[in-house]
Amino acid sequence: MRATSRIASYILAVPIVTAVVVILVVIVFDRTGLGWWSHDAPRNIAEAAAMGRAAEVVRFLRFGDDPTRILPVRPQIAFPSTTYLTAFEGAVWSRSVQLLRLLEEEGLPLDDAMRGRLACLAVDLERANVAAYLAPAGEIRCEAGAAASEVTARTAAAENDH
Repeated sequence: MRATSRIASYILAVPIVTAVVVILVVIVFDRTGLGWWSHDAPRNIAEAAAMGRAAEVVRFLRFGDDPTRILPVRPQIAFPSTTYLTAFEGAVWSRSVQLLRLLEEEGLPLDDAMRGRLACLAVDLERANVAAYLAPAGEIRCEAGAAASEVTARTAAAENDH
């Protein structure tokens, strides 16, 4: 009878142990962003910035990513018509002044020309807090819609190249 009860214990333990292992694997993959269910994990620094994920932005910066490089982003991250952004533009999209500060501190500081271009983009996207940060004197000179059109034009150009 002892052998039978030992076998029964093993038979009952197998599904429980399997379930625990599966749960642990899911947790590990979820935390690392490697799971098949983590479709919303940012694929690059521009996506991370557009999603407002500061920790991911820092991770990409530490791996040497350039916040000024134009990178592809999934249509659901910004707008369907905008699938190529820099990390700085992504930060404008996410409405995050803190993320812009982080990019400047950890990545590289913005020069006046870039700051002005991003301020115009913020105005076009109706991100008043971001525009105020980028142009603290309040002086923003740009043609309405031009900065957003420039960013959107990249998508059209890329689609024509394919």
